[in-house]
Amino acid sequence: MAHPSQPQQYRGRAMRHRQSPLVEGFGLGKDFLARICGSLPQLFVCRALTVTGVVGGTELANQLAGPSGNDPLPALFGYLGIRGECTSKPFEEVIETRIQALCAEPADGGILLRNLQLLGREAGLGELETLLLFLRIASRLDGTLHAAIRPLLLDCIDTVMRLNLDILLGVEAGTSESLLDPKAPLARSGLLVARRSIGSPLEARLEIPQGLMAGLLSPLESAAEAISRLVPRAPKGSLERSDFAHIDQDVRMLQQLLGKAIEDRRVGVNVLLHGPPGVGKTELADVLARALGASLFVIPAFADGDTQDPMERLRQYRMAQGLIQSAGRSLVLLDEVEDLFPYAPWDRKDIPSKALMNDTLESNLSPALWLSNRISHMDPAYLRRFDLILEIKPPGRELRKALLCRSLPELRDNEPWLTEAVADRRISPATLVRFGRSVASMKPASAPEAAACFSHMSRQFLSALGGATETLGSGRLATGDFDLSWLNPDADLGRVASRIRSVPGARILLHGPPGTGKTRFAHHLGQLRGVMVRAKSASDLLSPYVGETEANLRQMFDEAAREGDLLLLDEADSFLSARLGGQPRWQSTQTNELLTCMERFEGVFVCTTNRLDQLDPAVMRRFDLKVGFAAPTPDQRARMVAWLFSQFRLPWDQATQATLGPRSGRLSGLVPGDIATAARKLRLVSDAPSAQDVLQALEEECAYRSGNARPIGFVY
Repeated sequence: MAHPSQPQQYRGRAMRHRQSPLVEGFGLGKDFLARICGSLPQLFVCRALTVTGVVGGTELANQLAGPSGNDPLPALFGYLGIRGECTSKPFEEVIETRIQALCAEPADGGILLRNLQLLGREAGLGELETLLLFLRIASRLDGTLHAAIRPLLLDCIDTVMRLNLDILLGVEAGTSESLLDPKAPLARSGLLVARRSIGSPLEARLEIPQGLMAGLLSPLESAAEAISRLVPRAPKGSLERSDFAHIDQDVRMLQQLLGKAIEDRRVGVNVLLHGPPGVGKTELADVLARALGASLFVIPAFADGDTQDPMERLRQYRMAQGLIQSAGRSLVLLDEVEDLFPYAPWDRKDIPSKALMNDTLESNLSPALWLSNRISHMDPAYLRRFDLILEIKPPGRELRKALLCRSLPELRDNEPWLTEAVADRRISPATLVRFGRSVASMKPASAPEAAACFSHMSRQFLSALGGATETLGSGRLATGDFDLSWLNPDADLGRVASRIRSVPGARILLHGPPGTGKTRFAHHLGQLRGVMVRAKSASDLLSPYVGETEANLRQMFDEAAREGDLLLLDEADSFLSARLGGQPRWQSTQTNELLTCMERFEGVFVCTTNRLDQLDPAVMRRFDLKVGFAAPTPDQRARMVAWLFSQFRLPWDQATQATLGPRSGRLSGLVPGDIATAARKLRLVSDAPSAQDVLQALEEECAYRSGNARPIGFVY
């Protein structure tokens, strides 16, 4: 008997579709299959045969019997539980009689149906939704059922497929259309979602979450067991509440919001946590769950050895939201959610539609934490549906040092090394902990060996990342090759140095020729203030991409403010040049951004430049103090040369000083930077340089800097 609503052309196409030889139960034993699915698949097969008729029954029987050459119908009747004299009646009558007999008994769906009924109660599903879900899963377990319903659900439009589903379920026409509505309980539970397509198999047109079927093949005793089997819990983290002291206010706000949402059972509470990888977003979620006494369930991005596509993750999430209501106080965690919010409305089936995502963000029953490394690509329509959006920033230097010392406590007393070890912000807290544990597992014999191992691992890691290594410059003055008395400024540096200890903030511009001590004096101010110097240059900040340079400038100021560092911008004329009419727009934007950040910054900010005349006039008034550095006086040059002689244990007597007189003209441009360069050069070329060697090295440095050195190559 054919369903009256089914067009004849689709019935004919179903009849013409040939099946491959049937493997009973897809390899599952008959007894096992009966225990899992009971006799309910027989009812679905009989209802399918009322549509496909004798031709469909014969074809199905042939697949069951195989190439034996015998009458195939007994094999089909045996599967359907039809015995005795009934088999001699007309095929249609035999099938109808069997349907009546099966409907007269309580539905026997075995372990699978009992488990689905348990899940259905938790997810708010009715009897028909549960039965449709059973049909979808049983068709993947029972090869005969799959072969019987395939002609009805393949190669037909969605309307016809759903009418045929009505026949299989034994309900009025149009019922399946309502059951599969995107806003109906079945779709909202995430347990089964209909996808519109023509020609796809049933598993592609009615999708279930990955892992659902495997979790239902053994008896479930309670809802708690179902939840533990189908929705994984997040592993316990290693961080504590105190490790997030740098965002204490944010954590308190999060705890209050989530706690109240759990108590009031508010619907649609979502929090978006974003920040660079390794800053502790996942650990923070664990800390919050423990503080609230809530279970933390996680929707993994990677499961069963493969990455889950966005739609699969969303089905898992919606299923979890429907199931965990009986688990008490609960939070749901989704990590790496960038792919759930695509860059553009790509025409891809594995990406949720905007309407689906909006509905998901508005209908979750338990509060959800969404974690992402970036949010710049997210549509504002998504962002406004989050109750709270927080950027999780890396912890301060002291907290990073504490994290490292948990794994390597023997380094706790090596303060200078610790400070430099955690200086580069690209080494995230998670990376610090991982490297620390790796070094501890090597069981180093001493603290210096542990420090050397960690430093080597860090250098290799940073080398792989590329870019300039960030240092704080804490040891820049430790070499002893600098003396304030060598400087020739136009302001009282002693007074500036004494006041820098007590002022809350200052903006200082140091200008003058190269090598006159500007950068060294900035580091000296950091030492006097008792803080680290965060030194940046144009190469650290400039980017070829629009807007990234401005973002780097903001980040530079934010990091210095968070750590309490003295911020030094070397060669600042790269950003502070005069904004002229012919200047590119992007360069003016960078200057504007820097000026804005300067005014907002409350710490000590020092800029150095060799080109005062090229600075924008608007820049000058934003500096509280402007100090010019000139070349040293003759007395200062004599003291610098005397210091360099002492470094190589050479006498600085009257005879030596007398030889300097005739050569003083060639040292008239000597600056402190030349002293440091000459010292390094002499250590490189000689173990015991003479006085003549020292003077010649100084003269050469002055000649190179003044442009009197011999040119190289064919230009000469």
